[in-house]
Amino acid sequence: TLIDEGDVRRLLSSSGGNAGHSVATIGKEYGLPVDVFVPTTTMPMMAEKIRKQGAKVIVAGSNWNEADAHCKEALAKDIYARYIPPFDDPRIWEGHSTMVDEIKDQLEGVVPDLVVVSVGGGGLLC
Repeated sequence: TLIDEGDVRRLLSSSGGNAGHSVATIGKEYGLPVDVFVPTTTMPMMAEKIRKQGAKVIVAGSNWNEADAHCKEALAKDIYARYIPPFDDPRIWEGHSTMVDEIKDQLEGVVPDLVVVSVGGGGLLC
């Protein structure tokens, strides 16, 4: 995992919401501090959900690209921090792909006529 690679003492991520909440949850489980960089467009409710998992929410930039740039600037200053990408990483795609297998298992052979998926910021579409 990204956390197991080297001496990791802090997690950094950029997000509009859900990915940041996930990283905050993992940080809590591993006992690692987490900084999540979010744009000003992030819903206050989502920022609060991230904080409730123990992460520090840093509002930086007017969109995700700007928040991500701030996150990577912070990463460059901390050799013990690990960047957890919100969507653009083959390991995340692999994890997303298991959802199809899980759905197939739960349907026990039934083929649905339609599958509707909420994808948030679009990370599931990568």
